[in-house]
Amino acid sequence: MAAQSVAGAGALQHDRILPEEGGNLFVKVAILGAGGLGKVMLEAIQAEGKHSVAGFLDDQVRDQFCALPILGPLASLAGLRRRKISGVALAIGDRFLKVRLDLIATIWSSGLRAINVVHPTAWISPSSRLGQGLYIGPHVVIHAGASIADYCVIWSGSVIEHDVRLDENVFVASSVSLAGYTEVGRDTFVGIGAVLMRSRIGESATIAAGSLVTKDVTAKTVVMGCPARAVGRKRAVAYHS
Repeated sequence: MAAQSVAGAGALQHDRILPEEGGNLFVKVAILGAGGLGKVMLEAIQAEGKHSVAGFLDDQVRDQFCALPILGPLASLAGLRRRKISGVALAIGDRFLKVRLDLIATIWSSGLRAINVVHPTAWISPSSRLGQGLYIGPHVVIHAGASIADYCVIWSGSVIEHDVRLDENVFVASSVSLAGYTEVGRDTFVGIGAVLMRSRIGESATIAAGSLVTKDVTAKTVVMGCPARAVGRKRAVAYHS
């Protein structure tokens, strides 16, 4: 698969480029967060066979997680390079958005590489554009011309149709369908099984599980139902650029 990147400062090449195609992408990685997403990312990294996972950073006091060491708290992120670890996989979920955004800022300032974790069963169009720090789960399909910005999370079985645009740090839960030309603003959460017809979703919105979105959704709005209707507002968290 050809290397692709999202336009913009700091965007990295598509992590699915193979070493024999001219890239030497094998790096030692720490996973940031020892929870459900961290466990899933570990298994996807192992299935890809491209990177070596040194361990996890997590704030809970324990020695191991998934038979790998806890290397220290999340606050020790900036010191990973001194331990010969140059890559990170961000596995802090949407429930801890402020922590996640602070870690994104530290990754940038520390010169660490946020790897893309792509399960081998995902299918990604060679004409799509991917940012860095992504998780793309099993059996995800990303079609022609789609653009996935930095630090998005796309869970199992979701379909991103042609020319969809996801801005930074969007969470797409399992079995979601995004119709062609849909645009989703940064820090938005799309719940399990939701269907988004061609629409524009503002930043920091929440689409409840099972919703059918047939029209645009304004920023910081919570919608649910079939068809989806606004049921509340969500407080946004400042984004570190």
